[in-house]
Amino acid sequence: MQGDGQGQDHRRIRVLDRSGTLYSLSQNMPGLQWTMAWRPSGSVIAAPVSKPGDKQVVAFFEKNGLEHGGFEIDKDVLVKSLDWSPDSNVLCVSTEGRVNQKEGELCILRFLL
Repeated sequence: MQGDGQGQDHRRIRVLDRSGTLYSLSQNMPGLQWTMAWRPSGSVIAAPVSKPGDKQVVAFFEKNGLEHGGFEIDKDVLVKSLDWSPDSNVLCVSTEGRVNQKEGELCILRFLL
């Protein structure tokens, strides 16, 4: 995590190869949260991101760190975990309420990519 000199922290995605050498480094990404899941097929990294305008999305990133799509989720939940199915067709998003003390919710999404 790095600061921008104006009190905002930004995270970056670092991808390493099998030997531990840096493969790619994304640009600063304000709002990138800690939870991430790499799709078993190796083509996509999923991560929750807080966006301007009081929005929250689960964004998809290529292994070079570029954002490539995603979908909006309820802004009042905390993403506890992201889990891909072994065949890379289903992403499970497990959430916990931040407001109104919502019980854990589970959203299962099927991707035909």
